[in-house]
Amino acid sequence: MYQSQHDEEPVGEPYYGDAAVYVSSPAPRRRRRIIAAASLAAVLAGAVVVDRVAAARAESRTAEAFQEGMATPQRPSVHVSGFPVLTQLAEGSLRHVDITAHDIPASGTTRPLPVTELTVGLDGLKTSGRAGEAHARSVEATAFLSYEDVSGALGLEV
Repeated sequence: MYQSQHDEEPVGEPYYGDAAVYVSSPAPRRRRRIIAAASLAAVLAGAVVVDRVAAARAESRTAEAFQEGMATPQRPSVHVSGFPVLTQLAEGSLRHVDITAHDIPASGTTRPLPVTELTVGLDGLKTSGRAGEAHARSVEATAFLSYEDVSGALGLEV
């Protein structure tokens, strides 16, 4: 059996020394504050997760529509800017969307040259009443064409 160092201590009880600190549970008021703060943090974290999932879904749908419309062999990179995205989706308009696509093939007279890389910045992107169509308040685009493709289209070496 364990014998304590002090004779006044009961036998079998652990002795922690004279400098031991005994911690009691927090007061009920403090406990409620801790629970409220933890609950608020959980709700906020959940809202951020839901918003990021909505942003990823909007990016995926935009990339899919662009790939289908431009007949690109690979999906473009799409980034929806702004936080929170959920409120933008609820309003029906995304503030800013960046799209980067590679290897866009030529398509008859509408696209006589293949595009090596296309970077598009769309402001105020709204879906149209018709499926597969969207409108932007403003667009800024940069297209890179290969020298080989430009030379072939012009009929002379560039």
